[in-house]
Amino acid sequence: MIRCRGIKPNGERCTLTVEPTHAYCWHHAPERAEQRRRAASKGGSGRVSSEVRGLRERLKTLTEQVIEGELETARGAVANQLITTQIKLLEYERRTKDLDDLLERLERLERGRLAG
Repeated sequence: MIRCRGIKPNGERCTLTVEPTHAYCWHHAPERAEQRRRAASKGGSGRVSSEVRGLRERLKTLTEQVIEGELETARGAVANQLITTQIKLLEYERRTKDLDDLLERLERLERGRLAG
C-alpha cells in the first residue's frame, strides 16, 4: 500500500492510498490541477444558486404582500407551501448529483484497482 506524497492544507501528509504507478492521489496530482479547478468552479454556482436566489426574492415579495394586505393570507400560505416544495426538490436534486458524482469516482477507483 502506497500513500500519496501530497501535503494537506493543514501541513499534514495526505493519508490516501495510490496505485503503485502513481505518486499522488487525485486531490494532489499536479496533472489533475485543471480538472480540480473546473470541479471547484462548478461548486456553489450555476442553476441551483440562481434558482435559490429567485425563490428567496419571490418569498420576500410574497411576505411583503401578505404583511401589507395586498395578498390574502390563504393565498400567501399556499404560495409559501409551493416554494417550500421547490426548495425540497432543489435539495433532492443536489443530493442526487452529489451521489452520482461519488458513485462515478468510486467506479473509477474500482476500475483502476481491477486493472492494476
